[in-house]
Amino acid sequence: MISIRRTVIAAAMVAAVSSSAFAQLSATYAEWAKGPAQFLMTSEEQAKWKQVKSDADAKAFVDLFWAKRDPSPATLNVNEYQIEFDRRVATADASFSTPKKKGSATERGRYLVVLGPPTRIVNAKQEISPSAAISPGTESAGGPPTFTPRQVWTYEKGKAEFDTGRANVEMSFVDRYNNSEWSVERGGRELASTAAKVAQAAIKNPNLTEAPKAAAAAPAPVRPILPTAPVAKVDAAGTIKTESLRGAIAEFKAAKANPYKGGAITFTELVTPAGDAYIPVQLYISKSANLTAESVTTFFGIIEDAAGASVLMFEEPATLSISAGNLYFDKSIKLEPGSYKATLGLAGADGKPVVMSSSAMEVKDFNKDSVGVS
Repeated sequence: MISIRRTVIAAAMVAAVSSSAFAQLSATYAEWAKGPAQFLMTSEEQAKWKQVKSDADAKAFVDLFWAKRDPSPATLNVNEYQIEFDRRVATADASFSTPKKKGSATERGRYLVVLGPPTRIVNAKQEISPSAAISPGTESAGGPPTFTPRQVWTYEKGKAEFDTGRANVEMSFVDRYNNSEWSVERGGRELASTAAKVAQAAIKNPNLTEAPKAAAAAPAPVRPILPTAPVAKVDAAGTIKTESLRGAIAEFKAAKANPYKGGAITFTELVTPAGDAYIPVQLYISKSANLTAESVTTFFGIIEDAAGASVLMFEEPATLSISAGNLYFDKSIKLEPGSYKATLGLAGADGKPVVMSSSAMEVKDFNKDSVGVS
C-alpha cells in the first residue's frame, strides 16, 4: 500500500510540475500550440514545445517555427507561408464555426488550413437507415430512411495548392446528426497521412536553429501580397453613398453571427521607400466560395476605433487581384496607433452585399527605422 501511494503521489507531482511550467506562460502563448498551428507541428516540435517554460522561450520557438517554413527567408518581414496560413485560418473560422468550436478547430478547418481550399466542392444528401440517424445512446424508432448532409472535397491533380501525387485527393464530410459537427466519412488515416506529408513539405529551412534577426542586404523579389501604390492620408471619415450598403453594415453589426461565408480580412503595417508608414487592409475570398469577379462591382467598408466611432468609410469600384483562383480586394490607409475594428464587404450591381467580414485591428506605433520590404 505504501509503495502504491508513493507512486501515485510521485505521478501527481510530475503532472503538477508539467502544468506549472505552462502556467508561467501568458494566455497568448499557453494556447498557441492548441490552436491551428498544432496541425503543422512535427513530433520533434511537439516534444520541444513541452520544454518551453517562459514567454521568451515561447516567442523564440514560435519565431523559429515560422522561419523554418518561410519560402523566401531573404524577405525577413514577409513570410508568405504564414500570411497564407493566417488567411486560411480566418476563412475556416468564418465558414465552419459552431457555437461550441472555432471553425479552424473542426475537421474541415484542419484540412483547409493544412491543404488549402479544395478545387471542387460537391454538396449532397446521403440516404441512411433510421437507426444510423439516431444519436448514440438512443434507440431507433423505426420509420422511413432519412438523409444526412454530405460534402465532398476534391483536390484535383495539377490544380491543388499541393502535390497530390498521381491522382486526385478526395475526402467526404458528413453532418451525421444534423448538429453542424461535420466529420470525415471515410479514409481518415490516409487523409491524415496526406495532411502530415503536406505539413512536412512546408518546412523549407529545416536546419535553422533560431529565427533570423536581420534582413538580408539584397532581398529577392517576391509576388506582392499587399498593395505598394502610393497611399493618401485619411483626413476625413469618408462616405458610403449607397443607402442599401449603409443599411447592410448596420444589420451586419447587429447580427449575432456572420450571415455571409467565404470572406476573411488581413492587414499589416508597411513603409514606403520615402519612409511613410501605411496599412494595407485586404479582403480575401477563397476560391471555394465560388464568387466570380463579374458578380462584384463595389468594394465598401467602415473602420471604427475602440469607442465605436467611425474613422473611415469608403465605397469604391472593386479592383481585384486573382491568385490560384482566390480573390483579393485591397485598400491602403493610414491610421494612428490604437485598436480598431474593420468591416469590409463586396456588393453586386444591384447594390446588395455578396460578402461581408469583420476583424479587429491592433495598430502599433510603427518604427520607421525598421528594415523590411514593402
